[in-house]
Amino acid sequence: MKYTLLLILFGLHLSLLGQGRFDSLSLEKMHGLESRLLVMGDSMISDSSETVRIRNAYLQIPLLLDILKIPGSFHYPFDSLRVISLTYAPDSAFRVFTWQFQLNSGRYRHLGAVQLNSDSLRLIPLFDASDFMQRPEDSISGARRWYGAMYYKAMMQHSGDTAFYYFFGYDPNDPFSTRKLVEVMHFENGELILGARKFYFPERDSNRYQARFFIEYKKEASASLNFDESRNLIIYDHLVPLNPLSEAAADRVPDGTYEGFEYKNGRWEHVSKVFHEAINEFDNPPVPHPLDFEKEKKERLEQQKRREKK
Repeated sequence: MKYTLLLILFGLHLSLLGQGRFDSLSLEKMHGLESRLLVMGDSMISDSSETVRIRNAYLQIPLLLDILKIPGSFHYPFDSLRVISLTYAPDSAFRVFTWQFQLNSGRYRHLGAVQLNSDSLRLIPLFDASDFMQRPEDSISGARRWYGAMYYKAMMQHSGDTAFYYFFGYDPNDPFSTRKLVEVMHFENGELILGARKFYFPERDSNRYQARFFIEYKKEASASLNFDESRNLIIYDHLVPLNPLSEAAADRVPDGTYEGFEYKNGRWEHVSKVFHEAINEFDNPPVPHPLDFEKEKKERLEQQKRREKK
């Protein structure tokens, strides 16, 4: 199974802002610990021993804590990390660390933590319970029942006085299929809640609402799931089975069309087809007409008959 390396880059202004908040000793300590995280992270990904991969995945926790315990650590950008994804809530209320390692079976395990934006450390550990969720698309839980993933984007919407955060994640899953998902987070009385019935499918007769959204597709395929800010839509690849008789997610691949969700009345409503542009119109590229071999055959026969009559 391929592992997609997520490199989290921050602007130069953010690095300078973070460095300006710490004295030289604290900054030197942070850089030193971050360098050790890099070494452990590389081993967690590339070592041939499952035991070593697991050990280095978990040994990163105390190192990360040593950095985060330093006052003002929320503003430290971790701009050298390669295998730990760092994703900020759009309003900077918190940020989420996520990382993963592979088992010999080809399956993946995830680790994560939510750091709240405060001068003193407020950290919520995330516990990957994805293997124990019977219907993860319907599950609403706390941090101890997290569907583990590597996050790569976040956006937010308000519903009344509550801010709902949508984190887009990647899960290599197993040797046969890959998953991408949208996790919903919000806070109630200071407690982190994972999942919210925000995804609405009006075309369904039942189970119209989901608490989080998934796509799952063939390991060798590549599929997108992201938020388009210009259209204010969640857009993802429409997936079809390579074998029309198969219902397995591991057989699904993109067919070149897109589905999505449009935000209406405090929820994300399913859109079965996002783009409706017609071929060869406006700015769409011209596409040649398909060859009609039967028509060509008939024309050749007619030409032959005409020649014979002459």
